[in-house]
Amino acid sequence: MSLDSVTESVEPSESLGIGIGFGSNLGNRLANLSKAKKELLKICDSPENALFSPVYETSPLDCPPHSRAFYNAVGHLNFNCPAESILEHCHRIERSMGRARENDHEKNSPRTIDLDILYAGDRISEDAKLTIPHPRLRARLFVIAPLARILPALCLPGDNRTINDYYKELTLNNPELPVVTQQW
Repeated sequence: MSLDSVTESVEPSESLGIGIGFGSNLGNRLANLSKAKKELLKICDSPENALFSPVYETSPLDCPPHSRAFYNAVGHLNFNCPAESILEHCHRIERSMGRARENDHEKNSPRTIDLDILYAGDRISEDAKLTIPHPRLRARLFVIAPLARILPALCLPGDNRTINDYYKELTLNNPELPVVTQQW
């Protein structure tokens, strides 16, 4: 069975735990993350149960020369709609904050906000619009470090290693990322 044939539909009464990566390296980076967080909290099931990592400052990865450092964080929120709907909402937030989509600018160019769906419950899928779990999640310290702070025992679908296992592996040869703030 191919990955794209493995999809689960989410009934309106079901709540789906979705991990979202936040990134910003233009303008007031902390304010950008906070604004995107507030917009997502407006549509999640139980804002009081949402989990958010501290904000980390990270070097730009595969970005144009002289790009500013990123502020990165991760959130885990519950939603009563499919991941594709949350992806569309994330794109609306990005556009409302001045982010052009990939075909409108250079790949990995600086951005006011970047919102990525990292995982969606136990779902595994790969299609043109959305691949979950995120294909590069396990190799990116700027995602794994914040995720390890809020869900260290999480095992992604199809994986028997925890997020903390990946964190330990990634920090063997890399310095720990500096925390900017716990509250945002």
